[in-house]
Amino acid sequence: MGDPQTALSARAILRRAPPPSPVDPSISIIGPHQILIYTSIISIVSFQEEVLRLVSKIPRGMVTTYGEIARAMGRPKAARAVGLALSRNPRPGEIPCHRVIREDGTIGGYVLGKKLKERMLRDEGVRIRGGRIESRGCIFRFRRGG
Repeated sequence: MGDPQTALSARAILRRAPPPSPVDPSISIIGPHQILIYTSIISIVSFQEEVLRLVSKIPRGMVTTYGEIARAMGRPKAARAVGLALSRNPRPGEIPCHRVIREDGTIGGYVLGKKLKERMLRDEGVRIRGGRIESRGCIFRFRRGG
């Protein structure tokens, strides 16, 4: 069963630094070698809050891109994470995530459906043709630092 001294040392270490709870939702065990992955729920929530805060600044009749939001956050490679955060917007009627489009000018997805997103943008005066924003003049740019 192993050396009693080693077992005693292991128990002492575990008392000082217990392992995370296996029921903790921020921990996943994956792969053949049972690798522990710890995701800080706090950092995920703060990322989403920052995305939603920035989206709330986009004026009516304007749009911005997922990449522009990522750059404004100082995370230029996080455009997909921005999209994921927006797909989980708890208040789509209040926080205008429909004003966020793809870099190529297409309207992209929307939690309540692309047709509704397009209609909402048109109602705000954004010109769209073939699922693409017609005027680059309606692209909102954040001042650096949000």
